[in-house]
Formats: sequence, structure tokens, C-alpha cells
Amino acid sequence: MDGFKYKYKIDEKSVRKMIISGISPKAMIQSALIPTFMFLVAWYLGKIESQPFGYFCFACGVAMLIWIGVQTNKLVKKTYSTLTKRYHSKELLVKVEINDEKIFYSVWNRNICERNEEYFLSDMLAFSENGNLIKVTGKEEKDKVYIIVEPSERIRLAQFLKSKDIKEKDRKSQIIGKLASIGLIVLSFVLAVYSFFPSQANVVPFLEAWEKKGGYTAQVDWTKNSFSEFDCQVSSVWIEKDKIYRIERSEEKGETQQVILSSFDNGKEKCIRLDAKGYVKLIEEKEITRTDFFLEAIIDPCEDAFLFGSPNKIQPSPYFSWKKEGNQINAALEDTDGFAQYRVGKEEDSYTEEQLNSMDTMERMNLHYSGRIKPDHADFTFTVQDKRIIKISFDELVRISESEEEREGTISVQDLSIQSTTKEQVEDLFERSVRHGSTIDLDQILQ
Repeated sequence: MDGFKYKYKIDEKSVRKMIISGISPKAMIQSALIPTFMFLVAWYLGKIESQPFGYFCFACGVAMLIWIGVQTNKLVKKTYSTLTKRYHSKELLVKVEINDEKIFYSVWNRNICERNEEYFLSDMLAFSENGNLIKVTGKEEKDKVYIIVEPSERIRLAQFLKSKDIKEKDRKSQIIGKLASIGLIVLSFVLAVYSFFPSQANVVPFLEAWEKKGGYTAQVDWTKNSFSEFDCQVSSVWIEKDKIYRIERSEEKGETQQVILSSFDNGKEKCIRLDAKGYVKLIEEKEITRTDFFLEAIIDPCEDAFLFGSPNKIQPSPYFSWKKEGNQINAALEDTDGFAQYRVGKEEDSYTEEQLNSMDTMERMNLHYSGRIKPDHADFTFTVQDKRIIKISFDELVRISESEEEREGTISVQDLSIQSTTKEQVEDLFERSVRHGSTIDLDQILQ
């Protein structure tokens, strides 16, 4: 047999292949775990709309990938530099000759042999392939021979090594390890990036966009409303520094029946209820989140389409199917059982502990029974323009025991349309003492 003869230059590219070929699948996956973890945390934070922390974790994941790449590149350069310094040359040539018994390995520097080693094939245990690089390893850690071959020679050399009872390392584990580590990183990276962009069917960002505008005017026109006799409600909301103010006017057959003036400051809402003549009927305060207060005029008639969970965060209800068609997002009730259980939970939360304790067994059992709530239908259509919700059409019918909750109508939202003098009147009103039974001049406020 003529044997095998190969020659190749030692450069950074060949050194990189040699180093990468020595990384085990387990080590590859372990290296991928940290950036994958950071991307998954970023994905989760993005899903719950905690973007600032999500961006930080995402940046950490990217930084970790860059760090791994930089460290690998440093190792390659250091190894290559060590070799060239040892032989005082960057023009190193490797010659490998293989016969039936031995592998002859030598390193040449300008026709001078700098290193000459030989290995018995009988002492070599295994070989592995990485592209056109074949690594043959022996019993000792130091017994390693790297051979760079042409593609046409790779198969022939591999068959020869097998014929000498040198075991081929499982290429599948190498490939699976690489694909698994790359797959983990790519998948988690894509998830993280995707979570930072609002889904086209997620109406919440288009609602919250009004806060950036600093205010809005919303008009609700009721076709059906089982909660009150009002057929129209006009609300104007605006932000003034760290406070928020709202004027809400309720009408019946074109005439004002009720006016509610509200302010938000430091997590609390102060509400002044007036009749059509400006008589103060009720003053009340309650705790509320900033987002809930600011958007209440828009989302109150269609609150069943949303979940109100963590502070300052609302989410589309998972009991609805959400679809985007053109500039409209349609939501239709789909999971009626889940919706009924959610409504029961909301109803339970509305009772105080004292009220719950005062109920008898049957009342408590009935309160927990979601079967008494039978949703007929609930449909909402949100129209988007300039990345903001400008119109909401709603139609909802929910049967609760013997009664019905029915809502139908439209909400039109536009830029704030009140005069600056009106804003000043309302803001000044909350700066002075207003008592129950007082009378407020509504002419200037409702002009």
C-alpha cells in the first residue's frame, strides 16, 4: 500500500478548526445556557410588558454571546501566536504521512524540520471529523494528530482508520450538540426580540398611546345599557404634571343629567358627583392605578375584554379570540366557562371580608357557582388610526341568574377638545375645599 501523504499550512483558520473540534457537545450546550437564560428572561419580561428590565436582560444575553466569541477568538490568536513564537515563523507547514503501522507527523519552517513525531496506529483509539479536519487521538491526552485533507480524501482516510480498529467518534452527537446549542440561542433570541414588539392583535399599546398624547376626549353612545338610563357619556381626560384630571358628562335624550369631576394624585382618585344644576351629591376617594384612571373613560364600557392584574398594566382577555383585519382588531368571546369563572372571581373580590362572613351557606355557595353566569355573546371591534384606538364598537349580553347585563354602543376617541380655561377651573376646584351640598357653577366647566 502506498499510504497517505498530506500537507497543510498552520494559520488562524486551521487553528480555529482544531480548537472547535476539541469542544464537546456537553460544553457547547453549557456555553449556550447562560445567554439562552438571559434571552428567556427578557422574553418573559417583554411578555408582561416590563420592557426596561427586558432590554437589560436582552443586552446581557447579547453581551454574553459577544464575550464567548471574543474569548474563543482570543484563544485562537493566543494558540497561533504561541506556535509562531515557538518556531519564530508564521510560515509553518505540517506534513503527515500514514502507512499500515504508523503516523508520521512533522512541522516544517522554511525547509527546516522543527518537530518530528510518530505514532503507532495500534496506540490510537479514536478519530473524529469536523469538515475537512480529521483529529486522531490516542491513549494519552497529548497524543493528538490533526490532519486537514481534501474532501475527496476524507472518506478514504476514514475508511482506512476504521480498518485499523480505530473507532470513529459519533458524529451525530457532535452535530446534535452544535445544533442544540445554536438552536437554544436562536430560539430564545427570536422570542426575546418578538416580545418587545406588540402583537398586531394586542390593543393595549394602541390604548396606552393616548397617554403619550397627554389627554383625550371620549364619547360613549349607548344603544343598549342595562346599567343606567344614560344614552350618552362624554369624558375629557388630561395630564397636568404628575396629576390627572377628568370631566365626565352623562346625558339622556340630549340633556345633561350628571357631571362627575375626578382627579388622580399619588395613587388615589378623588371624585365629585354633581347633578345637572351643579349640586354636590357625593364626594368619595379610592385607591386606583394611574393607567386605570387615565383609560377608565375608554375601557369601562368594554372592561370584560381586558384583564386588570399588576399595577399600571392591563392585558387582552384570554377568554376572547383576537384577530386583526386591516385597521380593525376584533375580539369575540370564545371560552365561556373561563369567562364565567373570571366574572365570579371579580364579583367575590368586590365584597369585603365582613360582607362575605355575613352571608349564609347557600349565599356563599351561590356566589362561588360560575354556572349562574351564562354568557350569550360579547363582541368588540377596535379601530386603529395613527397607532391609537379611535373607535370601539361593543355588543355584550351576559345572563346572571334571572337578570341580564346588556351593553351595546360605540366609543369615539379623539384629541382633547376642551378649552384651557375649563382645565384651569377644574384644576383649581381640587385645590380648594368642596363639601357635600355645595353648588358649583357648571356654565364655565361645560362650555
